[in-house]
Amino acid sequence: MSNSSGLAALMRHPGFVPLWAAAGLSTFGTSISALAFQLLMIEVLRANQFEIGLVRSAQWLPCLLFGLFAGVIADRIYRKHLLIGADVVSGLLMLTIAVLALTGGLSIPLLAAFAFMLGCVDRKRICGSRLG
Repeated sequence: MSNSSGLAALMRHPGFVPLWAAAGLSTFGTSISALAFQLLMIEVLRANQFEIGLVRSAQWLPCLLFGLFAGVIADRIYRKHLLIGADVVSGLLMLTIAVLALTGGLSIPLLAAFAFMLGCVDRKRICGSRLG
């Protein structure tokens, strides 16, 4: 069996193409949001290295604090609802950050708090969790 026929069979599988598209868009969105956070801190908020480190550590702190518990909870909850809920909350948090940035109400401590909350709902950062 050649690679082209294996890929064709995979593309005909009913769940593969939506899964592949969703995973690709999610990865793209995660990359863009990470870049946007950095640019927001540097260009808009004029953050120094310590402040950037504070916000970046706030993004990963939920992994250290809640990683084990999140894995247990994720195994006990219907995953589709968990993923949709986490994406909705993440989108609302990002929208709030954008509105605050546009209105001038965003500060480094507030951004660190939002980064912490985003870290709590980001399924890719829950320490290797197999959520999706």
